[in-house]
Amino acid sequence: MDCELQRTIKKKRISKDKDYDIDLLVSIHDADGLDNPTRYPSIKARIYRVVFWVHPNDAYATDVVAGLPNPAWNIMKHIIKLDQSKNFRFLFVEVLRAGPPGFAPDPGTSTGMTLVGRVRIPLPKVSEQKGGRYGLVRLEGDGYRAEGHISVTLEMIKKEKKKMKEDHYV
Repeated sequence: MDCELQRTIKKKRISKDKDYDIDLLVSIHDADGLDNPTRYPSIKARIYRVVFWVHPNDAYATDVVAGLPNPAWNIMKHIIKLDQSKNFRFLFVEVLRAGPPGFAPDPGTSTGMTLVGRVRIPLPKVSEQKGGRYGLVRLEGDGYRAEGHISVTLEMIKKEKKKMKEDHYV
């Protein structure tokens, strides 16, 4: 194949690839096994929130929900627009605990929120969906402690870009 034909094919492929946008649909369902009640027998309820992102500058958060040890968000299809020029490979998820009003936060937190667990979930391929129950880990001492799980569904949607009509002037 001659070089000119190869360049033409490559140009067509590149322009075709840029004719669509990619959205990541995130559904956060519930979590289980957080803050083991046997470790905290005097605590009857906790307040939790999930923060998730693909790019650290664009984090999203759920509403807070009460639950111990199994909070449920049941958030359906939160849409994250992905920039095709960046190579995103993971959804980062953190489950945070907030103290009730008037409750002193854990020492060292400036926001009143405490990390309960985190997970890094590989993104599905374009036009595919994946879901599951993912194990959470948190820093404890010199290592990590596995405690709890979160149920999440991810779907990558390929959307054609809207073509702009050209204005013609006489």
